[in-house]
Amino acid sequence: ISINAPYATNSGRSAVEDKSSNDKVSTAICDQLLPGFFEYLREIGGIDIAKYVPSIKNELFLSYKTMRSINLQDVITSIPLLKAYGVDSYVSFQNTRFIVFWSKNPAPLLPHLLQLQDRGIGCYVQFTLNDYVQNALEPHLPLLDQRIDTFKRLIDSLGQGCVVWRFDPLLLCDTVSIDDLLNKIANIGNQLLGYTEKLVFSFADISSYRRVPINLQGNGIHYKEWDETSMIEFASRLTEMNSNRWGYTLATCAESIDLEQFGIEHNRCIDPVLISKIKGDDKLLMDYLKSVKRDPGQRKACGCIISKDIGSYNTCAHGCLYCYANTSPNCAAKNWQRHKPHTDSII
Repeated sequence: ISINAPYATNSGRSAVEDKSSNDKVSTAICDQLLPGFFEYLREIGGIDIAKYVPSIKNELFLSYKTMRSINLQDVITSIPLLKAYGVDSYVSFQNTRFIVFWSKNPAPLLPHLLQLQDRGIGCYVQFTLNDYVQNALEPHLPLLDQRIDTFKRLIDSLGQGCVVWRFDPLLLCDTVSIDDLLNKIANIGNQLLGYTEKLVFSFADISSYRRVPINLQGNGIHYKEWDETSMIEFASRLTEMNSNRWGYTLATCAESIDLEQFGIEHNRCIDPVLISKIKGDDKLLMDYLKSVKRDPGQRKACGCIISKDIGSYNTCAHGCLYCYANTSPNCAAKNWQRHKPHTDSII
């Protein structure tokens, strides 16, 4: 299997039955890549599960899905192995069966959902819907009301259960307390009642990423790290609020802390159970899912099924101050200006 990839400001993936001399190189490249890359190619032998974050210009997703393959070329120049071998890598859409989209603004995806249906490709959306507008932590996202409207429109197009609400990450700082976070979640949760069945969240690990504290402090954000006591307090209060208001399934993403005492699960964002519910009529995909294993290339606490991640840092122009995938908002904005529509790489 040789690898080819789609590109956007956040995530995607596929497989092609094409043995080549680049197979070992391509596989090694994928095995080195870290979570948080903007293109996620979920390859499972001859079948493909993809997550592709479409926070992009409308025409970009269309051009990628109509191309036979996508060239990574110089997009991942930060990967030492790719530099050393000087190899172009590709991911083909030929055998794609299912796509999982990650985005904070999937509105550009809406006009193209019919294409996926016509090609027999199933999908669901991991929609990160936070409310940090007043705190200037996500400066270039659409207004919250617009994003909530996008969420509902996606449900209308894809059906119940095909859009998962994520409040991710939960960030504490001088202007955001646990009380504030719960109020923000309550506001969004009330408006999504009847449109989602699940809330996935994670606690911001600021000090785990070298550039994140620098970006936050450089923008006057005095952050506070979570500890076990504050996590348990949040989980307890969220569970009580959820029981009184919505009855959503609650789950954490890639968190090692055990919150089962509050009925909070460990999530599997690439979830074989949800895929089976949505695409249960695809026998080849279902046969694969019977034996699928957890992805050993992900973080220890990640529950996603086996996958390979491909992507590029410094290409998302949302400007989120806590982002670990951008060196700085300015660097990402400059790269975004270099984007060329209808080409096989993002820059």
